[in-house]
Order: sequence, then C-alpha cells, then structure tokens
Amino acid sequence: MTRTAVSAEQLAAAARAQTDLPAGTVTDARPAWEDRLQDLWGVTVEGPDRTSNAFFRVSDGRIAVPAGFDQAARELRELRPLDGHPWGGGLIYIVMAAGGTTPGFPDTWSAEETLLPDGGTRVTVTMAQAEVAYAVAGGVGPAPSFSSGGGGVTPMPKMETATLDITGDYDLQWRYQLGGRTIDGPAGTPAASPPALTDDQLVAAIDGARLRARAPRAVPTGEPRPLAGHPDVVIVDLWALGPVYVPLGEASVDLDWSAPPAALVPLLSAADALPPGILPDDLLGTAEVTEGELTASVPAPLAAWAAGGARHPSPRVAGVKTEDEMSRPGRVRIKLDGPRRWALEVRDGGSWQPADGDAP
Repeated sequence: MTRTAVSAEQLAAAARAQTDLPAGTVTDARPAWEDRLQDLWGVTVEGPDRTSNAFFRVSDGRIAVPAGFDQAARELRELRPLDGHPWGGGLIYIVMAAGGTTPGFPDTWSAEETLLPDGGTRVTVTMAQAEVAYAVAGGVGPAPSFSSGGGGVTPMPKMETATLDITGDYDLQWRYQLGGRTIDGPAGTPAASPPALTDDQLVAAIDGARLRARAPRAVPTGEPRPLAGHPDVVIVDLWALGPVYVPLGEASVDLDWSAPPAALVPLLSAADALPPGILPDDLLGTAEVTEGELTASVPAPLAAWAAGGARHPSPRVAGVKTEDEMSRPGRVRIKLDGPRRWALEVRDGGSWQPADGDAP
C-alpha cells in the first residue's frame, strides 16, 4: 500500500493549535508508528521557549483535529490501537493524533497503561496538581508554570492524576483526581461519520473559540455545529466553559442591538464583542435590559480578570481565588444605543466601582 505524503505545511495550523504554540515553526513531517498503525504523522513545532511534537491521523485527505470526543472515539475505533501488544506509555500520543486529548493538556506527558476487564485500556497521566486543576477548568487562562525557588532549585509540585478509560468498543471517558475527589471529564462514543466541517474550518473555529474564551488549551466537547438561523456562525462547545460562537471564514456578523439577550449575546460572542474572556454562559443566566442598557452579574474576580485583558491566571481555575473572593459581586454592562463600550465593575461596600484588572 502506497502512503500518501503529508507535508509540514499541511499540518502547520493544526499542529500549532495542538501544542499551544501559535507562532511556532512547524517542520519535519514524518510517518509515526508505521510498524503498527497506518495514517499517523508527526511534526516538530518550535516556539520561542519550548519545542514540542504534534501527532495526527491523516486519512482520506482529512486531518483528525479536535472535533469533540465522539469524533475522537471514531478515529480511534478506525485505528484500533488496542489490538496487539501494549504501548508502554505511548498510547496517549495516539489519543492526541485522534483529537481526544484532555483540556488543559500538559507540555510533556508522563503516562502509563493498564488493561481493563472489557479488553480496554486505562491511560493514567501524572500531572502537577495545578495542571490537573487547569484541566478541570477547561484549559482557561495561561497554562501553569513552575518557577525555581531559592538558589535556583525548582521545588517539586504536588502531583495528581488524570485518567482516560478507552473501552474495548472505543468509548472514551476522562476523569481527574484532584484534592481527594474524582471529577468526571469529557467523554465520547464513536461517531457514525466524520465531521461536517472541513479540517481548516474546524481549526479556525477552535482557534476563534479559544481566543474569545482566553483559553488556549480548551477543547470542544462535541462537534462544532452551525447556529440556528445563522449558517455562517458555528457553535464551539468548549468543555467546562460552554458554548462559544465563531464566524466561519470571513463571514461578517450583523448585530441587532434591539434583540433580547438570549439572541444578542451569542452574536456578540461571534463578533468578538464581549469583554476579554467573558463567555455567553457567564451572562445569559442574569442578563437583562433596563432603560437601554444590558447588564449581567458575574463574580467580581471574573470582572477584574476581564478588565485586565484576561492575561493572568483565570479565577475559573480552582485555587486561583478563594471562595470568599468568588462570592463578591461583580457586573458587566453596556449601553445598547451608543456609545457601546463595556463597563466592568465590582461591588465595593455600598457602591459599584470600576474593576481595575486583576493582579498577576
């Protein structure tokens, strides 16, 4: 069987997204694990501070980019990596190639595998506690970093685990062990057919959703799909973060500022016209229009994070802010009849004050 050549250029956009290296240089396209599986390719992605490898299944002209966990399960079922001898910790890279990696994925993997009674396999990934908390939050904000302590020695972080169960039928279930609790993560069963969107459209939709959410390591829980009544806008449902709306290609988004919040907020997301890192689900539960102004309640740390450009660790991640801090009221508001500029505010005593941005 003749293998169709795949170039680094073909994989470049997907590889940058898979490694969270948006400006990375992508080189060295090469077949991967060709002694065991067909259609797997790897590339090297070199960024300013680190170099990573990205892996993809490329079959029938399609690149397996993240399109929800049902699609990842379908890719794995077609590959059948559980047939044959164990992978010795390498199965996680096949999962990556199928688009089934965890949100908040680490820069490097430390994984081991154990067999399950049904013929499936459990992949156990050891990660720093902060990395697991970041994954549980959906990969929002900058990924955790670990600075050196006194004398240039990096202290050993507390470790936790994330597990992926792959059944014999290739159903998928991520779980996280964090602070003595087990937390269910994304899951999927094999889809019946490939995604409706093209690879390029999927990568662009995921990139657009991550940008709006300020979640560079977020992953879609389901297949991106068109918004009803707006065929040029797709819904990207990010795990733990909810739906984000992104226009296809160069499509423009027409905003009807007189529409009710349930219709207006998704289109504001699509137009990238919400405050940085603020998501539709943050607003829709409390959004109301009074005297020509749209107002919604959010936790004060979230308003402050958005006011600071959502550049610092996100208060959505457990441990970044305390429960008391997260209970402090905040709000976002915008005049609908112009000038249309968001105000982000926090409650201070008996009055509302501008949120001045969160501290690094």
